[in-house]
Amino acid sequence: MKRMLPTLAKVLLICVVSAALVLAAHLLTKGRIAAHAESATRDAIVSIFGSESIEYKVREDSPASVSAIYEVYEEGALIGHAVLVSPQGFGGPISLMVGSEGEGRVVGALVMSHSETPRYGAKVAEEGFLSQLSGMNEAPELGKNVDAVSGATISSEAVISGVNTALDALREILGGGESNE
Repeated sequence: MKRMLPTLAKVLLICVVSAALVLAAHLLTKGRIAAHAESATRDAIVSIFGSESIEYKVREDSPASVSAIYEVYEEGALIGHAVLVSPQGFGGPISLMVGSEGEGRVVGALVMSHSETPRYGAKVAEEGFLSQLSGMNEAPELGKNVDAVSGATISSEAVISGVNTALDALREILGGGESNE
């Protein structure tokens, strides 16, 4: 037992030093990571609403079905909402920002990140697919009012599901009627 004590002490020291290094790395990078996330959010909202002069603030009453809901303002007036959702695609979660104004009219959508296959699934992040959603006043539905990306039906369905989840969440918090489902 006495011969094990020095070895245990060394292992414990290694664990303590390793934990301290991980904590230091976290403390040194958390500010930059938060700033990057904030910048990505702003860039997405600006891209969707098409104005550099927008301001936004997160709503505290976002339902659990979405990551966040932002109120979007221009010159002090509320012009719409942006909703961050993460539907499950073929290759994993798709981080999707959906912009809406008025009574649920879709202003636009932007894929912020994804793990879809590069050849097919990644096409759901392209303007050709996402532009179908702009200006929509009704629930998007593949084959009805939105064409799927050929070879990427699961990814296309995920984006449509994310848009509908975002619109449902807005209706829930704004008290505006029935669900898209």
